[in-house]
Amino acid sequence: MNKIKLLTFLFATLIITTLTSCDKDDDKEPSRTALLTDPTWQGNRAFIDGQDVTSFIDIDNTSFKFKTNGTYDIVLTGTSENGTWEFTNNEQKLLLDKGTDSELPVDILRLTDANLDLKWTQEDEDTGEMYTVELRFIKK
Repeated sequence: MNKIKLLTFLFATLIITTLTSCDKDDDKEPSRTALLTDPTWQGNRAFIDGQDVTSFIDIDNTSFKFKTNGTYDIVLTGTSENGTWEFTNNEQKLLLDKGTDSELPVDILRLTDANLDLKWTQEDEDTGEMYTVELRFIKK
């Protein structure tokens, strides 16, 4: 009789262990909104037309904070600005300041829990020449 009780106990323990180890909740990926809005992004590297210009600008004093309400705060070399943001193109791009003179479409090159790389085309106000800007941020 003791063997039957022992086998029943071992079988029940095996079933309980198997059922609790199949929990799928822990593997869920965060949304792109959560990835973008969770941290404050600290400037790390800067490129213009593919050339690294990090040493020429104060990228360490540049930060971006995207908020879940569709607004952002940016600090560029000590100057604070704010505006609006939204995802476009299946959350592969950002549209900053939609409907204003400052509207800017931005490509998201990389968005992870630790890195944010953005790229856009900008016009030089003095010459009218177009150039590409790429800024890389890390989680602050």
